[in-house]
Amino acid sequence: MIGIDFGFFQNRISGEVDYYIKNTKDLLLNVPVPATTGYSIQTQNIGSVQNKGYESVLNTSNLTGELKWNTQYGLVNLFRLAEMYLIRAECNQRLRTAVGDTPLNDYNIIHKRAGLPAASSVTLNAILLERRLELAHEGFKIHDIRRLKLNTGPLTYKDPRLVFPIPEREISANPALKGQQNEGY
Repeated sequence: MIGIDFGFFQNRISGEVDYYIKNTKDLLLNVPVPATTGYSIQTQNIGSVQNKGYESVLNTSNLTGELKWNTQYGLVNLFRLAEMYLIRAECNQRLRTAVGDTPLNDYNIIHKRAGLPAASSVTLNAILLERRLELAHEGFKIHDIRRLKLNTGPLTYKDPRLVFPIPEREISANPALKGQQNEGY
């Protein structure tokens, strides 16, 4: 991480701006193995993720006497470059286009970064699998189930039980929600 901290007017206005790169290695990844082994995949510690972005925080001490009033404003941007490549690869594969780059090149950027060999061709199913593995722990699965019209266990993609109920405290606090609830609750 690299950054700068600043303060003006005896630190009544202060803050920081940072740029960071965080590399995470040895994530579990299912890797295809030769059929002669008797298995189709093997789980290995070869996955990796790189997050990078900017963070900024601005602090103000508006009142400093008997009555104190401080304000903090933070702007944190996190760019999931892998997600962007896979979205573009999926879109270009579905539309049979190469806007920005080819689906194969976008797929291989992510695939090779994980230490896997470059693919010579790519299918929509391979792109979707790479997306599922790359974004496994980031809350995308429920949206992809609906978007791709997939079933999960005994539930169909449009089953209302895949959406949580609106908490009663939220309904009580917001008059516009009175009498409303997600289907199935």
